[in-house]
Amino acid sequence: PNATDHMHNLVVAYRNTGRTEEAKSLAQQVIDIESRIYSPEHPKLAESLANLAVMLGREGDYAGAAALIERAVAISETAYGEGHEGTGFRRLQLANYYRRLERLDDAWQLIHQAEASFAAALPVQHSYHGDAALVRARIAAQRNDADASAAAYQRALTVYTAVLGESNPRLVTPILELAELYATDGLHAAASEQYSRALTILDADTQSSDADIVDILERYATSLRASGDAEKVAEIEARLSAVESGADSR
Repeated sequence: PNATDHMHNLVVAYRNTGRTEEAKSLAQQVIDIESRIYSPEHPKLAESLANLAVMLGREGDYAGAAALIERAVAISETAYGEGHEGTGFRRLQLANYYRRLERLDDAWQLIHQAEASFAAALPVQHSYHGDAALVRARIAAQRNDADASAAAYQRALTVYTAVLGESNPRLVTPILELAELYATDGLHAAASEQYSRALTILDADTQSSDADIVDILERYATSLRASGDAEKVAEIEARLSAVESGADSR
């Protein structure tokens, strides 16, 4: 067991320094060893399976990642039971991989199960509730259920805002996804409101790039044009020109 702990640390170090193939190879060795020294239901084995799954998922091998997380889910359900945050988190991971694989009915069922686990184990204002709502929103969007998707995005943003604060850059991705959902549905005023919100966050974030700002400004201007707000369009286009010319003072 101590040896695998050291090996796990090496996996993390390899992964963080871009030595991905070495990290994956070593992660598989850890799984092989732990499969011999632990019972098939040991939580440590589930963690190691998930570590390798994450690396495969980042490479786009969602089928390979899902196969590993399926094993991790089964272990967590046996080791922890239904109402445990560890079980919920593995279910959430698997729901997301199923979503990527277009297994939307399976993903929908799993996100319900993940939310049930989190509801039983965690306080209401916990980021995992936001994570689950975000995955639910994405699944619903792929199922062409815009209303359910928008509601889930709003739920995710409510949780993230309460837990992280309204100016946390982590909110930008779900805000933009919600804005795109509104824009696609022809709700351009609502989309513009979300683009404005995302822009406010990035303007305050010293780590944001001009490219990020330009992307939002372009989307924002498009929604404003569609909603007929010519005055605001002119303002955003002037800001866009300033950013692109390097004259923006944010």
